[in-house]
Amino acid sequence: MGSSEIISTAKITAIITFIGATIILLVFYLTNNTGFGFLGLMYSAIMIIINLVVSVRFLFQYHKLKIGRNAILKALGIMLLNIPVLIVFSWVSIALSNVVRITFINSTTVALSDIQIAGCEEKVIQKLTPGQSKTVRISIPHDCGVWILYSLNGLTKQEDVTGYVTNDGGYSMTFRIGTNQKPYDQDL
Repeated sequence: MGSSEIISTAKITAIITFIGATIILLVFYLTNNTGFGFLGLMYSAIMIIINLVVSVRFLFQYHKLKIGRNAILKALGIMLLNIPVLIVFSWVSIALSNVVRITFINSTTVALSDIQIAGCEEKVIQKLTPGQSKTVRISIPHDCGVWILYSLNGLTKQEDVTGYVTNDGGYSMTFRIGTNQKPYDQDL
């Protein structure tokens, strides 16, 4: 194996590892689907094994060859660049697993304003016209629930959105305001 082949193999391995992890992380971010979180863990484990096998092969080449040692060290350096990326991606994934992504839909016939979201984290939706939706990410600092307060025809209404969420229990859901929807109690 020549110097250019060694560096090419390292680059291809590093790029495939990075692109695959980036795609999985982006889909997980956009959907909050725990299946993609699990897929990310499996992909990471598989790619760690593949990267280790390639690195060990390079180390054997390093000891076997008198020439090309700089290329092998450069190739190992390229592959080691994925370690900080893996750490950052893992941190982001853990942070996302502590978030509930709720799409609120105004199912009433009137515009709602100053919708107060409370429980795990306090937030406000300024205005939702009939049929309009807004997606809100709510942090899960500890075991908690989520509910909303809003005014409808001069009356203050409260609706439970989630009865219970816990750390590492993040998920995505849709909540239709004004339909007496039962709280989402799924702990994933």
